[in-house]
Amino acid sequence: MASRETISTFYHNLKETLTKHEMTDKPHLIYNIDEKGVTVYHKPPFIVAGADYCHSSVTSEKGRQSQ
Repeated sequence: MASRETISTFYHNLKETLTKHEMTDKPHLIYNIDEKGVTVYHKPPFIVAGADYCHSSVTSEKGRQSQ
């Protein structure tokens, strides 16, 4: 699948995406990840924080409902 056309299309789409999100001059905000390093089961550690601390939202695995 690594034909000249496939590679050209990839880099064309990459350039369009970086331009659309104004990231062409911000390479430090670009990360290379794949699904192997992402877990769908979130098990947060116990954290002691102040009462005014607002935790971030976490989505559940597709097809499962959070409780």
